[in-house]
Amino acid sequence: MKKAVFIATMLVASTASASWLSNMFGGDEGKDLLAYVPADSDYYLGYSEPYDVAGYLSHWQGVLNRANAREELPSPAEATEAGGPGAGMIMALLEQTYLDADAETPGASIGLDDGGVSGFYEVAGLPVLRYRLDDVDTFKAALDAAQKRAGVTPAASTGENVRRYPFAGKGDATPPALLIAVRDGDAVFTLAVAGMEDALPKALGETLPGESMADSGRLEKLAETYGTLPWATGYIDHRALASAVTGTGDGGTAALVKSIARAYGEEPPELEAGCVADMNAVVDVWPRSVLGVSELDPDTGAARVRWVTDIADGDLRSTLKRLRGHIPSAAQGSLASAGLGLDISSVVPVMQTLANRFKSTQWQCPQMQQLQQQVNTQQLSQMGMLTAMLGDVRGATLTLLDGPAEKGRIPTGTLDIATSRPGALWQVIQGFIGTNVQPEVGGEPVSIDHPMVSGKDVRVALRDGRFTVLAGQDAAVPDSGADLAANGILDLRYNPSALSGALMSDLEAVPGDQAEIDEVRDQLKAMDIDQEIMLDITDQGLLLDVAATPGSGDS
Repeated sequence: MKKAVFIATMLVASTASASWLSNMFGGDEGKDLLAYVPADSDYYLGYSEPYDVAGYLSHWQGVLNRANAREELPSPAEATEAGGPGAGMIMALLEQTYLDADAETPGASIGLDDGGVSGFYEVAGLPVLRYRLDDVDTFKAALDAAQKRAGVTPAASTGENVRRYPFAGKGDATPPALLIAVRDGDAVFTLAVAGMEDALPKALGETLPGESMADSGRLEKLAETYGTLPWATGYIDHRALASAVTGTGDGGTAALVKSIARAYGEEPPELEAGCVADMNAVVDVWPRSVLGVSELDPDTGAARVRWVTDIADGDLRSTLKRLRGHIPSAAQGSLASAGLGLDISSVVPVMQTLANRFKSTQWQCPQMQQLQQQVNTQQLSQMGMLTAMLGDVRGATLTLLDGPAEKGRIPTGTLDIATSRPGALWQVIQGFIGTNVQPEVGGEPVSIDHPMVSGKDVRVALRDGRFTVLAGQDAAVPDSGADLAANGILDLRYNPSALSGALMSDLEAVPGDQAEIDEVRDQLKAMDIDQEIMLDITDQGLLLDVAATPGSGDS
């Protein structure tokens, strides 16, 4: 079973990355690609409008280092030895597609279209990667070259322009095979699996689905709901994947898992009926994830990708939304910031609600029943006494402005806490550290007279809606206002290159380690990328938002 999982995982991960990462923002005119995708596909990641991939990637040339990445990948020959010809071909094509430093766009050297039309989806249980070709002959020549690097030849296959590369097998069973075909001007990658031969014409696009993704308009509806671009929106159906994992489903992906397992003399793991029922109940609450590109800026190379995991239960969604707090804005000129929005007064009530919900559910799986017995709501009540002192806190943002001015000093930065009663929070802290200083709301920052921060230049300032700690002489009170409205759960912003310059410039390593420290510093210095990661609870579910912009090169 481990071998089967390895083969399936390698194909899915490789083809998904080919579609989703190599040409992050490409597509084809109209809905030609979507005509091959069933409307009820278990998963879909793809692009259905053209984009200037070369122009976009031009902003990233100072960050991407595909030549060095080549050295970190196993060789195609090694992949062939470990996983068979199919694994060797995947590695050989990945090597040439992504790590060709001379190509303007990933995949250009093997004949892929520079507009990036691509899609990764499920058809009758088989995973399919379809990619628009710019030059069919170049692609075929690339396959020939990849075969030489991997040390393989295609097995006998049926149909014109179809090559078959089996994965490593076990015993006398027929192992799955990687199928690479040229169809309708596209390169098509899929699996050939014993017992699923009837699915191949559908996977190759020789037989079109009764209702396609283009016919259904499903992606446009998802994009409108989740705030993504219609041509760069995808999804994963958790229900279909759960049925495949449990081995109880009758869908295509479930059939694929069973067929691959049996090809290696195994059977999918059998779960107790009660555990299957419990898993189905869970995925009914978390039925799918929607992911896609929500923002692009071709002038700067910036991109924002959004992942939303649906919460179908309205009561659960409302309960979790009560945790949302206020994340103060980062101080101006920050090198990095970490913001947490959390309504402290709601933490214990929400945890109690979730615990009671879990304890009252009629779980059938023995493991869930055992976990249910371990939930202790009494401990939550005791925790409530601790959070009562901080009940007015709505969130906080820690901002780094600069590294230490000299050895032994602390970095310059601020800690900005959103609270309706900053004076009361100071009284709580004052009681813990034993200081007599008393800042006033709206007054000048006051230095802390405590041995723990002696000589460190740490000050406290109180403002309406804010309690601020300042570290370093150059730190000023952030102009973040008194707003306490809920705006999120988590917000991280940083630039690895800028951080390495500020925090690692004076780093001294123990003898013998300096070369390693220098290597790490150089790697971080090359990552001149402004990054942002945000987490929130929305009207749809759990939202993860990730943005990246290539830096100016000044850090």
